[in-house]
Amino acid sequence: MTSEWKSFTEIDPFNPQNTLTGKICCEQGEEYGKITLTRINNEPCKQIVFSTPKMYYPFDRKGNFYLKQPTTPTIAYIKYDGTNIVGYSYYYQGTKYVTYKTRLNPVLKSGRFGNFYEMWCEILQKYPQIPQIILKEDMNLSFELHGILNKILILYPFRLDIRLLFGITPNGSIIRPERFSKYGIPIAEKYYEFKTGEDFPKTYNKLRDELEKSNEVKSDSEIIGLEGLVIYQSSESGTTWTQWKLKPETIYRIHTKPGMSKKDIMVTCYNALENVDIDGITFEFVKELLLEEFTENEITRNEYKIKQIIEEVKEELELRYQIITTYKELNLSVKEDKEHTMRTLSQYFPSNKMRYVYTIINAYEENTLTN
Repeated sequence: MTSEWKSFTEIDPFNPQNTLTGKICCEQGEEYGKITLTRINNEPCKQIVFSTPKMYYPFDRKGNFYLKQPTTPTIAYIKYDGTNIVGYSYYYQGTKYVTYKTRLNPVLKSGRFGNFYEMWCEILQKYPQIPQIILKEDMNLSFELHGILNKILILYPFRLDIRLLFGITPNGSIIRPERFSKYGIPIAEKYYEFKTGEDFPKTYNKLRDELEKSNEVKSDSEIIGLEGLVIYQSSESGTTWTQWKLKPETIYRIHTKPGMSKKDIMVTCYNALENVDIDGITFEFVKELLLEEFTENEITRNEYKIKQIIEEVKEELELRYQIITTYKELNLSVKEDKEHTMRTLSQYFPSNKMRYVYTIINAYEENTLTN
C-alpha cells in the first residue's frame, strides 16, 4: 500500500473456476478501491470495477464549510459502523459473474478473524436475492456489514446484518438507496432532509450535537448509538450524488484530534482485518494503514503504543471468538435459561469479563432467533 495501485491475482471464491488478475487503487479519493481487471483465467479481459469512494467532511481544516446553502436535494442517511462490502459483476466468455470485495481486496477471503467470505455467505443465505439485484440493476452495490461478529466501535444489539448504502453505476455515479427498497433487503435509513436554501453549517452542527447527546459511551472501545450520518448532495443535473460525512463529537475526535489516539490505532487494527487475518495484524501492516492519516515521524514516536494496542485488539478478538465458540459448543441458550448459561460460562471466563460475555452472547442469540 506504499504505491497508489496494488497488483493482484486472486481466485474468485464465489466462482472458483475464475482467477482474476488486475490492480486495485489504494489512493484515498473517488477511485479508492477501484479495480482494473486485466485478465481472467490468464486471458485478456479488461474491465473497470468502481468501488465505494472515500468520503470527506464538508469543511476544511479550519472549519470553513464548502456548502453554505443547498440549492439541490441534500439528504442525510444513517452511517453504519462495520466493513464496506461491494458486490460487483464481471464478464467472461459471454457470462456475467457476481462476486464481492472489501475496500482494498478484489475478493472476499477466509480467516478465523475478519472472515468476510464466511460472514458474507451467511448474509447471502439471509438475502439470496442480492446477486440478482446486481445483475438486474446492472450496477455495483455498496453494503455495510455490521454486528457483533464484525464489531469495530459501535456495539450493535445483533449478531450480523447488512445495510445497502447505495448503488454504483458502470460509470461510477452514486445512486441513492431508495431505488433498491423494493427488493426486500435493509437499506440505509434516511435521517434528515435539508430544505433548499437552509443554513447548512448551522443544521450540520445541530445534527452532530443531536447524535452526541443520544450516544452512550460504554468504554474506550464500545459505543451504543450511531456512528454518524452520510449526507448526499445531488448534482445540478440530478444524475449523481456527492457524499459528505458527519460524525458526533466523541467519534469525530477519535479520528481527527491532533496526535494519534488509542482509538485511532484500535479502529485501524480492526480495519486491517479487511485485508489480512489476525496473524497479519503486525506493526508493519498497521503502519502502512496509519500512513494514510499520519506522518512517518508520528508513527515512529508511537511505535511502542501501537504494538501494545495491536496485542490488545488481538486479545479482544480472541476473547470474542472464544465466547461465541464456547457458547455454541456447550449448546447453551441465554434466552431460555440466562442463570444457567451465565453460571456455566463463568467456569470458562474471568469474573471481570462476564458482563462482556453476556453482551456478546445476548446479541449473538438475538440475531440468530430473528434469522
